[in-house]
Amino acid sequence: MQLTDLSSVEFLQHVEETLRNFDCQTYPCEHMPRADWQQLVRAGVMHPIIPRVYGGRESHEEMGRVMERVAYYNLSLAMYVVTQSVIIGRNVVVFGSDALQEEVFTDILINGALMGFAVLDPDAASGVSTMKTLYETVEGGYHIYGRKHWQEFSTTADWWLIVAKDKNGGIAGDKMDLFVHRTIDGGWRNTETYIPLGLRLIDFGLNEADVFVPEYRRLSIRHLNFEGILNLIGSSWSQFAAMGAGFLQRVYESAVLYVTQRQTRAGTLYDLGYVRYRLRVIAASRDICRVLFYYMLNKTDIREPLIADLFIQQATKTLCADLMFTGANHYLELCGAEGYRTGAKTNFAATAMSDARAFSILGGANDLLCAMLTQYCLRATKPASDAPFHDVIRQFSHTTHAADLIGDKQELLGKQPTGNLEQVVYGKVLARLFAASLIRTFGREAGLSGEEQTVSISRCKTEIDAELDVLTFSPD
Repeated sequence: MQLTDLSSVEFLQHVEETLRNFDCQTYPCEHMPRADWQQLVRAGVMHPIIPRVYGGRESHEEMGRVMERVAYYNLSLAMYVVTQSVIIGRNVVVFGSDALQEEVFTDILINGALMGFAVLDPDAASGVSTMKTLYETVEGGYHIYGRKHWQEFSTTADWWLIVAKDKNGGIAGDKMDLFVHRTIDGGWRNTETYIPLGLRLIDFGLNEADVFVPEYRRLSIRHLNFEGILNLIGSSWSQFAAMGAGFLQRVYESAVLYVTQRQTRAGTLYDLGYVRYRLRVIAASRDICRVLFYYMLNKTDIREPLIADLFIQQATKTLCADLMFTGANHYLELCGAEGYRTGAKTNFAATAMSDARAFSILGGANDLLCAMLTQYCLRATKPASDAPFHDVIRQFSHTTHAADLIGDKQELLGKQPTGNLEQVVYGKVLARLFAASLIRTFGREAGLSGEEQTVSISRCKTEIDAELDVLTFSPD
């Protein structure tokens, strides 16, 4: 079967037929064998991100819809696929030379090659900006040396996208460049493997690098600062909406099935009011992600070289990560002790909980990204120093249509942020106001009924109030 000849509907159906074999309720929670990844590649999970000239389908919409389906069946697999396709593959497409693209994508489509993204240094306390991995220009290319950890596919990747600083700029410099290294070319050595809480399909660890990278394998985007690196990673953040929509739909279905079948003395669990409350929260979390997913499909495009507005992607990432964990937590509570073990025949709550927990940490920690949301808002609106933040919210294009939701908590937003605590809290509020604005604007187009829109906005309001209450509890 030639996947490039299929219609979009036929292609997505073909992918889903294979994804059923990777359902998290039956698929082992352990490192995925290479043969299984090769099966997924043959089924087409990488095709939407690969240009047609190299045998792919080159489709923003299909990439999002594939991610939604992958997350429905297996959230750990979703992180696996989004790393290969959008975090790494997309940047090779946009910024890699023709020669680099041809050898990487040929290796993927023929051999099922794996790619890893080597960003974080174990010797850098604050992550990317203080990294100590350096490169220097040598004849024919670059010499890169240092240590990397917490990269996915630490022991299995065939190709590496490596972030390093120019030795001439020194360790104190904040400009970084990106290079693609092939593992079989040598110099890349795994020295420790990690055991993560969730996402067990992926191998994590620590590696030492002392590699030579030829000139043509350096990406064309040069001398990036921290925000520039976030721009590269940020292409994947919109996919959190797809993953949230798929994952939470599956959680909701499984939770409803469990509580309607589990007997109590008074009937079933579903007959209990607080059980129905938990189901309502899961459904609202799913529906918020559905609207964000609709917006991602129709108003953004991962094929664009640079993100025009990082606020949109970061707000989507932080909120959907929180919603996935919230939904998983309620699901686990509904399943009780039966849900507190992996391999239960009646549910996948333990796997859902451990996998969902990772998403607020990986791909940029939510606390850091939320603080940046506040900074983006202030940068866009340029308010007077004495302007209350609730006025800023009303002026900010991404939140103005939902500013009324802060009405009875307005006094807690009476000043602009003066420290990290307020920046993080304000950022969390902004993300939820952004989602509420989208629900009001696109809810019907995204397929939400009137009641679902009302409940979803009410959930945003509840979370906004809870975040603002942090300011009254803080020791600052």
